[in-house]
Amino acid sequence: PRPHLGRTSAAFRQGEHLFSHGMRGKPPTEEEMWGAFRAYDSGSSGSVDAMELSAALRALGWSTNPSQAEKMIASVDVEGDGQLTFAQFSSLLRSAILSDEVRITV
Repeated sequence: PRPHLGRTSAAFRQGEHLFSHGMRGKPPTEEEMWGAFRAYDSGSSGSVDAMELSAALRALGWSTNPSQAEKMIASVDVEGDGQLTFAQFSSLLRSAILSDEVRITV
């Protein structure tokens, strides 16, 4: 299913905050991570799939497609089901925030 525009906008706002320059050196709070997870989970399934992750990242201005998102998911998907649980999503985003901070500061 395609993300609803309102949910994509919510994903953008949540993701924009998590990747903002103001987050440098400060890990996101659990509440912030849950807000982003709910926004990225556009189908309200309780998990984030490659289409949802790809759409949310594109809304943030990242050039990505579902195939690339599948690879990102696979890096933390211990069940191998192609879905991100909240814990996996948090792990992936925390790593991405660190990578983004390194890229921005270089």
